[in-house]
Amino acid sequence: MKKIVPDPPGLDLSNASTANTPFGTNHMFNIRAGIPAEEALLHACQLLRCA
Repeated sequence: MKKIVPDPPGLDLSNASTANTPFGTNHMFNIRAGIPAEEALLHACQLLRCA
């Protein structure tokens, strides 16, 4: 059986990290620089699971 939609390309997050990004006027939602992207995505997934 032929797949209709191909698999997405692999994404290497081993060297990716976050940048310092302010988000509005509430400092609670600011993004800190230097956090590994894989850990940031894992943390976001865990927070969404609790929502």
